[in-house]
Amino acid sequence: VRYFAFGSNLNPKVMEDMRRMQPLVAEPAVVYGYRLAFNLRGLPGVEPSFASAEPSQNATEELHGIVYTLSRSDWSRMAASEG
Repeated sequence: VRYFAFGSNLNPKVMEDMRRMQPLVAEPAVVYGYRLAFNLRGLPGVEPSFASAEPSQNATEELHGIVYTLSRSDWSRMAASEG
């Protein structure tokens, strides 16, 4: 399963150590017409906000990330943890 990662999920230590995911492939990627936003409320005192991918009014704006190829079991755990 291919998964577009951005924000903290770009960090291999987050993916492999914290989330215990073993991506099969990791490739740089860009999504046009989207931008990185920190508009999701986080956990008070721990994480002030979470990153999200937000549509941009500028079609040339770029959101950089990584496309991971994940096993189905890793994808299921990722989907459950990301909401």
